[in-house]
Parts: sequence; C-alpha cells; structure tokens
Amino acid sequence: MSLNCVTISLIYAVPSLTLYAVTVVIIILHWKNVKSSFYQFYIFEFIINTITFVNAMFSVKMPTATCAECTLHKYFQEQSVPSFMSQFQFVIQFNMAFVQYGLTTTVAINRMSIVLYPKFFEQLWRRHGWVVMGVIFIVPFFVTYHIFLYDTYFQYNAVADKFSLASKYNIKDIFTTLSCFMVSCTVVTMISNFISYLKIRTFPFKPKNLEYNFFIVTALASAIQVLGTILTLAMKSAASDSTTYKVTNTALPYVSDALSLIQPTLLIIFCKGIRKHVAHLMVNICMLHNCLIPASMSRLDVASNT
Repeated sequence: MSLNCVTISLIYAVPSLTLYAVTVVIIILHWKNVKSSFYQFYIFEFIINTITFVNAMFSVKMPTATCAECTLHKYFQEQSVPSFMSQFQFVIQFNMAFVQYGLTTTVAINRMSIVLYPKFFEQLWRRHGWVVMGVIFIVPFFVTYHIFLYDTYFQYNAVADKFSLASKYNIKDIFTTLSCFMVSCTVVTMISNFISYLKIRTFPFKPKNLEYNFFIVTALASAIQVLGTILTLAMKSAASDSTTYKVTNTALPYVSDALSLIQPTLLIIFCKGIRKHVAHLMVNICMLHNCLIPASMSRLDVASNT
C-alpha cells in the first residue's frame, strides 16, 4: 500500500469516524426516545470498528506505505525488536476479524428475530444484548491468544521496500480457521437477511417503518461482509504473482474499511430520526461559529430543508 492509499484512507476515514462518534453521542443523549437493541449493537460496533480501523492503520497500512526514504522509516526501524505493543497489534488484527464478522452476523440475527417476534425478542435483546456482545468480544481470544505468545516485530523488506509485522507464529493455521468462520458467518447472515426480507415484504408503509429501515442498514452492511469473504477466499486461493491476488490484495483493505466505517452513513440515510438530530447539531455548530446560515432561520427550517 502506497502513501497515497494511506492518504485516501484518512480522507474518508476521519469524516466517517467523526460522524460515527456524533451519531453515538446523539443516540446516548436521546436514549429514552430511541432506545432499541439495534442502537445497542450500533454503539458496540462503533467501539469495535474504531479499534479495528486504528489498529489496521498503525500496524498494516502505515508500515506497508513506509519506504527506505520515508519519514517514518526510522520509527519502524526502531520497532524491529520484539515488543508487547507489536504482539498486541498483531493479535488484534486477527481477533477483530473474528469479532467484526461475528458481530455483523449477530446483528442480522437480531433483526430477523425482532422482525418475526418483535415484542418478545426486542425486550430479550435489550436485557441480554450486552452479554452477547461480551461473548462476541471475548471468545475469539481463545482462538487467537497463542499468537500473542510468539515474538512479534516490524520487519523491513528491501525488495518490496516496505515494513510489515513479522512473527514466528505460523499464521496459516489461524487463516484457515478464520476463513471457515467467515464463510459460516456469511451464510448465516445471508439466511437471516433473507428471512427478514420475506417477513418485511408483508409490512405496510415500508418506507416509514423503522424495522424496514433498520433492515436496509443491516442488509447493506451484510453485503460488504459477503464481498469481504469472497475477496479473502479468492486471495487465499490465488497464486501470489497472479492478477487475482493483486486485485484482491488491493481491494480488500478498502472493503475492510467499508465494513468498519459505512454504518453511520447508512444510518443517516435511512433513519429519519437520527438524520434530524444530526441536522440540528450541524445547525447549532454553524450558528455558534457565525456561519453563513442566517440567524433568522430556525433550526427546524434548516433541518427540514436539509
């Protein structure tokens, strides 16, 4: 990955993470009015996705974009000895892959169960959803913890002119386990979304139905999961010098970013309530900084015209 690719990632990631944080704050502030198990998972996804993106940026993207003449060369050269931080970054790469895919699948199951039996499952998910989230976060460590037991460090590749994390652990085994997990999660996600779709087709006034909007957000995020699985399997099975490998290796980081960062954009597009709150917040910020919005224009008018 070149420095230009890292710059591109930051260009879309910074606004996305900012928007993500804003929507989470809005949900927390208006929890009495918007409380839903969907938003519980949304807040949890924000935490997981932020950790995943930041870790990938510092342990994968920036090292691979650092050449012999680059500013950060000295920094990563100093990390060429095993350290706790390098081990932590390496294990988090794999752990969060399990967590992200498990979480996306769980959200799809959450939507399916609530669409089928709303009263029963909504209360059940609200009460015990945090337990499920804890399980999703903790269980992958039982699969990935042994990666942490091996020395890990940043290694410079003179041929490719880049740095990368290196470990004495054989990652082929964990890749095989992860690939099987990704396929399993993707299949369950697709089945759950299909069942939800069949049920939602019977709903009246679909564009105004909150569960319909939640389903659209979940389905689109799930589509990215499916794409990520396909690209991962294609890259894993392709020869390292093949066109397929080069294309999938180039596309996969952006698909991974989309899986981490697309949620707030989808939420604002399809959920009117959150969109209004974000619009009101933007108006308040603009008015506070004496922006071009006329003082006589009410917040409600601005929000309705957005």
